[in-house]
Amino acid sequence: MSMWTVCVPGWAACVTAATLLLYGTLDVAYFARMMFTVARARYFRKRACLLDTTEIKSYCLLNDIDTLLYHMNNARYLRELDFARVDFYERTGLYANIRGAGGAVVQAAATIRYRRFLKPFTKFTITSKAIYWDEKTVFMEHEFIGPGGFVHAVAVCRQRVIDTSAAAIADLLVQLHCGGACRPPPCKMPPEHYRVGLSGLVVRGAFKFCIALTHITLPQERGQVNFRHVLITLVLALLELELWVQSNDISSARLRGVSPLPLQPPQLQGAGEVIPTSTAE
Repeated sequence: MSMWTVCVPGWAACVTAATLLLYGTLDVAYFARMMFTVARARYFRKRACLLDTTEIKSYCLLNDIDTLLYHMNNARYLRELDFARVDFYERTGLYANIRGAGGAVVQAAATIRYRRFLKPFTKFTITSKAIYWDEKTVFMEHEFIGPGGFVHAVAVCRQRVIDTSAAAIADLLVQLHCGGACRPPPCKMPPEHYRVGLSGLVVRGAFKFCIALTHITLPQERGQVNFRHVLITLVLALLELELWVQSNDISSARLRGVSPLPLQPPQLQGAGEVIPTSTAE
């Protein structure tokens, strides 16, 4: 008579398997750090005014580096901004007041510009500040500051506030906690078609051109491409790209005045060719 033995894994094997499954399907480090950041900002860090600039410290670790193993992965910058925003929300009371008013906040847009990469094990600081708000949106600017005060990257994020007034909550927080000791509140943003500053005339001209195209009757047969639609799409795409480039140029000029790129000697190549040291600017 044969005997069958059933092997039941011990608790250690079960815990190991569950841990591997958890790490394989959930970003455990992200949620653990997020809970730590919330608790630290809420109970152990000094309260901040909505007009203050808050800071958090971080490191470029091995799980942050790119496939080249030489610098921080570009996607990790946006991930780090989550922790910077949470610290700002908790210390200023912005998130608690939005939730208390029955609202919610989500990220609607983000743009980031990289100036110079962060090497592994580099300690850096992320600064956060609210640069403008209106009824539905809070605009925030973040800077990644490395050793020596150099700004390695700068990001501008648009936080959309849902089911409540962002402006009313922001103005209330400024009145309650700032008391005139902080920087002046942001000025009212110009109307929509003037928001690009000096390029406002270009924007209005491009839009008028597109509107004029919509009133032009073009011969079109079945199966042919709608050239008017293609032309309007092309003009708007080029305009969007041009304004994005101008935005980067303005940001570059501003940051060069605050933290200019360090001067480095050119690199001599073997064939006698001189190639200057490249930067991300």
